Amino acid sequence: MDNTSSILWRRMCFALARRGGSDEYERAVYGVLSGDLSTVEPVCRTWNDHLFAHYNALVRSQFENYLQIHHPSRAPTDIVQAYGMFDAVQFHGDPETTGKRLVNSLNKASKEVSATTRTMKMLQGVLIAKEFNNFIYQQGLALSKLANAETESIVIPKIDINPEKEDINAYIALNDYDSLRVLVHMLLAFKSLGLNLGDMVQQMAIENIIVAYIGFLRLAGKEELIPLYASQLTGDRLYATLSRELVDVTDPDQRVTQIKLMKELGLDVQKFVKFQTQFLFMDFPDDSDDYPAERTFKLLENDRAPGCNGKMVRAGFIGEDIDRTDLLLIRSLEWYLLVDGLWSETFATGVQLYKRFFSKIRWSDNSSVTNFVLEHAKLAAAMELARSVSSSHISLSKTHSLLGETLDITDLENEAEQEDIAERIEENSGAQIRLLKRYLAAEAKSFRELELLIAALEYIELAGDSIAAMEEYFSG
Repeated sequence: MDNTSSILWRRMCFALARRGGSDEYERAVYGVLSGDLSTVEPVCRTWNDHLFAHYNALVRSQFENYLQIHHPSRAPTDIVQAYGMFDAVQFHGDPETTGKRLVNSLNKASKEVSATTRTMKMLQGVLIAKEFNNFIYQQGLALSKLANAETESIVIPKIDINPEKEDINAYIALNDYDSLRVLVHMLLAFKSLGLNLGDMVQQMAIENIIVAYIGFLRLAGKEELIPLYASQLTGDRLYATLSRELVDVTDPDQRVTQIKLMKELGLDVQKFVKFQTQFLFMDFPDDSDDYPAERTFKLLENDRAPGCNGKMVRAGFIGEDIDRTDLLLIRSLEWYLLVDGLWSETFATGVQLYKRFFSKIRWSDNSSVTNFVLEHAKLAAAMELARSVSSSHISLSKTHSLLGETLDITDLENEAEQEDIAERIEENSGAQIRLLKRYLAAEAKSFRELELLIAALEYIELAGDSIAAMEEYFSG
């Protein structure tokens, strides 16, 4: 088909749409082919139908106008002027505001109200109206308001700016996961094309969309995708979100996979593990009464079996209950074992945890048995920390990358204490290694002492329970 035939074909279809056809559907077919509007709208039933009719007419009119300006030979003036055509560009007016006016007109149509209130139509509408930038900002403000409606959220901060629409239900809800999935991928597509997120407040609000979707991934058990989406966040929020959303990952293989994924994405895995404990301390500050403890720690009580003199070890003084916060803190230290280096940071963080657990010990004077009653809620957590992340575990996991050999903490301490006169005189690399071992052992000293303390308490409890059982057996 030559250029003239193509132009004539469109005008023939327009003539048949306006003056031919056996019914409205046949006329609508010719209307679609020619880019007409008035003959297509009567058969439109849905929001999408009307949208297609308008944009089909616009595209066809815009293309022909382009040909007339840039390739006049393909749109001969004599034919264009001889036969009339519907000009959708002239009909809609300013092309810069066409989309917005079109969406507004469709939203006002009574038969389309129910369709436009659905989320997918809303997203489609903001794209057409070229209002995506403002929409995602307003959506981010709405998510902040929704997340902090009842209790303060630790992953989506409160922003003291209200979204434009007073009805918060006009925006995507936190539990509308299908809509969040579509919106977050639209946002990431625009970001890859260089979308400017605005100032710090706007950026924080817009990133709420990504954080909300990451929360869904955690709930859906798709933790392996979390690093990918978190990498789209900026600054410390990247690691804050990673830390808080991955803290419940307890399977060792899954943790290794997460660290591997972070490395592949170019994320700082050392920063991740350090931030995890820091943010937990921020999220769950120790605000108990009488902190730190001021009274003397006592283990003995007067409750002996009949016929037995003296005092005995208080039964079960360590306890068994560990609250979720303490478990999360212990888990955060377990992540340190998966990352090379951070020797000093690992032991320093462990010392912080031990201090928190030991300093929770309190006494009251309300017992009829003795003047002191041990409230031991955190000793069980200290014992769990010693079992889950022992100094031996830390040493075995980190010494190879630091020394080139795998050493247990006791071996490291013993080697660090040995003196070799020849090496000291020669001042060779062996002497430097020995100095490094001394340094590593010194950095672990406080952690080791606290670890041995809870081990001693565990042995005391075990011995006390054994003695009590024997006394009860022989007295019975």
